[in-house]
Amino acid sequence: MHNIIKSPTIKAMLPWIICSLGIIFYCYEFFLRVAPSVMTADIMRFYKIRAGDFSILNAFYSYAYVPMQIFVGLLMDHYGPRILLCMSILCCVIGCFILASFEILAIGKLGFFIIGFGSAFAFVGVLKLAVNWLPPNKLSFVSGITTAIGLLGAVLAQRSLPSMLEVMDWRDTWLYSGVVGIVVFIVTFFLLRDHPKEHLSDVADIPEASWKALLYDLKGMVNNYKFLINGLIGCVLYLPIAIFGGVWAVPFFEQGVGLSHNTASNLVPLIFIGMAIGGPLASLISEYVGRRKIFYQISLLISLFILLVIIFSPSMPIYILGTLLFALGLISGAQILVFVVGVELSIKEAAGTATAATNFLVMISLMILSPIIGYLLDRSWNGVLSNGVPIYTLEAYQYALILLPICYLIVFILSFLLKDTHPKALARKLAKEQELLVVGNNAAK
Repeated sequence: MHNIIKSPTIKAMLPWIICSLGIIFYCYEFFLRVAPSVMTADIMRFYKIRAGDFSILNAFYSYAYVPMQIFVGLLMDHYGPRILLCMSILCCVIGCFILASFEILAIGKLGFFIIGFGSAFAFVGVLKLAVNWLPPNKLSFVSGITTAIGLLGAVLAQRSLPSMLEVMDWRDTWLYSGVVGIVVFIVTFFLLRDHPKEHLSDVADIPEASWKALLYDLKGMVNNYKFLINGLIGCVLYLPIAIFGGVWAVPFFEQGVGLSHNTASNLVPLIFIGMAIGGPLASLISEYVGRRKIFYQISLLISLFILLVIIFSPSMPIYILGTLLFALGLISGAQILVFVVGVELSIKEAAGTATAATNFLVMISLMILSPIIGYLLDRSWNGVLSNGVPIYTLEAYQYALILLPICYLIVFILSFLLKDTHPKALARKLAKEQELLVVGNNAAK
């Protein structure tokens, strides 16, 4: 086995194979994350709850996922990704089996909480593997391709689950999802490794980060307003996935606009497909141009306009609506750059901590905004039920979803406080400063 790995071809492919194992888990957990948005009516009918209670049930995923981001990076940098990713997959499997086996709402919340806990390690684990196994200039590409493939898991959930729900109970879909998770765990356990040195003897040792140093780095990130603004930009650019497409888009189009469930379920994945393309594209263009900040600002403005049109003028031909949803995802792909900027604002040894801290800020909307939107929907509910499921009007959805454009506007203003962190941009700035210094010295003479 060792001789096979030492061959030049396998040696060149091995880092990408290792990173792919982490990406597969990220795709799997993204499927689990988005699945409730497709079965909203089934869950509300089963537990006899309204939008506010459903949003809280769904938010239990984020109640574990978001706070864990504070610790995931520290754990990843200290213990390495292999053992943590294997543990995470098992948590997702357990959560799936809980949702499939119990009828009590409180236990259902526990199931989502455990899935959120396990999912918390996925994205950070992939980027930590990329830092350990690949050159630094590949990090942006890996971030983009990871997001793209993860979003394919969301598309799979949006497209496959409606058909599955026609022939089986919604809890059975969680049972089969758990079985798939067992397969992912077996493959990951036997093939994944933390560092190249575990396969190749000619690779230098990678120092293990100390807890004291990691906590010091985390404190520095929290005290850096640029790091915080960068994370909040990622949070807002992620709203089309986390809040709109991932939770409320299907019921919005179905109840508010009047589209059929199948039509709504076929439209919403266009957001995920657009972002799957936009993430790697934004990464490649950013590296070529040597700028990052401008991508944020353009994306925020265009996404703000598209969201306003979709929310307040949804009665349009399906092909136009589908185009707008795809464009919203495509433009929001610039969100992937916040993880690269987060790492660029820190040091390599704290890459996992920086990524997790950034992810904490990106995902905080799931914990805060989604329950607020559910609460606002309940406040606007006129008491209409259909087969035990509350029906909300278009005006109710518009009243609740106006929060999203407001967030875009606030963060766009904050984006002007950022400085570009791309190495080319920094080099250009340094060269300009040196040129001004030379001019100033010549003038003084």
